[in-house]
Amino acid sequence: MSGHSKWSTIKHKKGKLDAKRGKLFTKIIRELTTSAREGGGDAASNARLRSAIAAAKAANMPGDTMQKAIQRGTGELPGVSYEEVYYEAVSYTHLRAHETVLDLVCRLLLEKKKENKTIKKHIELPKEYNQAKHVGD
Repeated sequence: MSGHSKWSTIKHKKGKLDAKRGKLFTKIIRELTTSAREGGGDAASNARLRSAIAAAKAANMPGDTMQKAIQRGTGELPGVSYEEVYYEAVSYTHLRAHETVLDLVCRLLLEKKKENKTIKKHIELPKEYNQAKHVGD
């Protein structure tokens, strides 16, 4: 017999599952909001929104939650405004007669402009790389 009681075991399993589902729903809601803001709220004419809706249905997201996220993106409901930012880092290094090129492109959805500076610090390449640049501000 595991744990103190059966309810305790169920409670912990349910808590883990709910945390995973909440994390996934947050990512999908951000994608729904951003795609609705950029291409409109009509899924027939917005391919990105169509794929986000398919991902939401695959994750068993409730329909009213999807609709609210789309309405926030189109401006019908007030809410958090997400900003899409692209960062590109390029690095060249020479190690033992081999030239190594590292290209990194990151697509991020940020809530605030302030997060932009924090993320930029964490994307910095290690010091052994001699050239790095960030594009997309």
